[in-house]
Amino acid sequence: TPKTTTYIRSSSASGPCQARLGRRSTGPLQPPRSSAASSGSTGSASAAAPSSEPPSAALELAWAHGYNGRNVGSLHWISETEFVYPVAAVGVVQCLQPHRQRLFVGHSKEITCLTYCPGRQLCASGQLTPTGARPFICIWRPSDCILLSVLVFHEMQILSLCFNSKGWGS
Repeated sequence: TPKTTTYIRSSSASGPCQARLGRRSTGPLQPPRSSAASSGSTGSASAAAPSSEPPSAALELAWAHGYNGRNVGSLHWISETEFVYPVAAVGVVQCLQPHRQRLFVGHSKEITCLTYCPGRQLCASGQLTPTGARPFICIWRPSDCILLSVLVFHEMQILSLCFNSKGWGS
């Protein structure tokens, strides 16, 4: 029997996302059958009919694996035990002791550059051009991954960015 990969789709403020769940046999997904329908009792015809809508689901990213090596200079130490770097559309703050991550998920497309300002303890990250929109820069705190500001004025993807040597606003 051929196998296909099944996905759950979910929408968030940063756009739609997909997560791989595993293997299922080919064919449309069926809603769960009630005990009455599976025992042969007559019930509502709509209860056993296949649904064309994807199942509702909420996903939360627990861990980011990998590193985008194309973003030269995008890995920054922010303390003796923490560093920040991009993976796809996620800014990752990796803590070595204890071994954990904080994740910034404010981008809608792949992060193309990321920098850190030690004076202000802020990150700035730019991204690819989203479909039908303009790319933007996110200013965020790596201590709690909170978005502070969004800068939208570029026409094409953002390839490089930096803070001035005295810190922004000095």
